[in-house]
Amino acid sequence: MSKYLVEFYQEIKRTFTVDESRHYQFTPRDLTRLVFKLKKHVLSFRNPGEFYEILFWESCRAFMDRVTSVSSRAQFVSIVQALMTRHFSYDTRNQGDFVFTTLSSGKQLEKLNLKDFSQVFKKGVMQYEREVKEVNFRFLQEHKDMILSMDNALNNQQSILICGRSGMGRKTSVQLIAYLNGL
Repeated sequence: MSKYLVEFYQEIKRTFTVDESRHYQFTPRDLTRLVFKLKKHVLSFRNPGEFYEILFWESCRAFMDRVTSVSSRAQFVSIVQALMTRHFSYDTRNQGDFVFTTLSSGKQLEKLNLKDFSQVFKKGVMQYEREVKEVNFRFLQEHKDMILSMDNALNNQQSILICGRSGMGRKTSVQLIAYLNGL
């Protein structure tokens, strides 16, 4: 595990440099945060594959959320996939079929498939609309990624910079995720 983490950190730091983008300044503190995030998950693994799913997810959340372009994100995922295959002989091809979030259970991170996550989110939007205000919100892939990044940042007491096109729903997304997390 430690060999994977060290090699992962070195490869990410070598690939995504500050010269490319100023906020690509990764430090060992980010790696420490990743290890602490792993502890937040339910520790009832039925098989090693569940741990590897969590490791893949948290590796992406800890570092990939800072990567800006689609091609850089794809490059990041391929690095993580190659390292997990090399170190753990784990196939990561189905990693996009689920998410880990606190939206369904409160503060405990829980694994949900994309269909269940979509239903939990829609239910949360309906509750928000009943209690706060109406939201004209279409649940697109961009929104899913943004909501998951915000959920991760809020639950780990981290800062987040939200960029995007005008009218994309950034402000509404922040209000909604704060409401769903009871803030």
